[in-house]
Amino acid sequence: MKVKKLISLFLIELDHHFSITKRRYSVKKNKGELVSLIAMIASISVLIIVYFLFYFNILNTNLKVYTEMDIQQLFLTNFIMLSGLFGFFLGAFVLIGEFFSNKDLKVLITLPLEPHETIFGKLFIVLFDQMIISLLLLLPALIYFGIYTKQSAVYYIISIIVFLLSQIFPVMTVLLYTLIVSKLFKKIQTKRTTAISYLRPF
Repeated sequence: MKVKKLISLFLIELDHHFSITKRRYSVKKNKGELVSLIAMIASISVLIIVYFLFYFNILNTNLKVYTEMDIQQLFLTNFIMLSGLFGFFLGAFVLIGEFFSNKDLKVLITLPLEPHETIFGKLFIVLFDQMIISLLLLLPALIYFGIYTKQSAVYYIISIIVFLLSQIFPVMTVLLYTLIVSKLFKKIQTKRTTAISYLRPF
């Protein structure tokens, strides 16, 4: 798959997922929508600020307790596991929604795309949504731990890698489970259809 083609597919998926073009058109057509959009952005911004103030207070308290108990390394382990746990459960809903409930899948199939390219596009959206979890839960913990313990540049490089890979395992686990269950249901449906066809009177 060409890189430009892959990037274009990802951008199209993001545009559809967040309705960027639709919202832009709606704002241009109706100026009243602009006020609603600004109000929504302002509300979200305030919520994010309040969240991080509250969350950093929790991080500070937890890290002090772990430091007193001389188990600082468990601090990061707990937050990595926490983000992975949230990613696993929320990823199930996002993945099922993207692969089985999203209407644009039928449109993507009609485009000149290979099946694996379509799957890559959908997985990118799932992973993108999952990274928001790591952005809210894991990244602040990694940064705060590095500042609190005065870590070197190597720590931050490793932290970036951990952050980027933090949702790969939950997404792949959910994907594997979904595919197995989907295949199992298809086999059951096929057997049921076959049994009904045999029982029908000639």
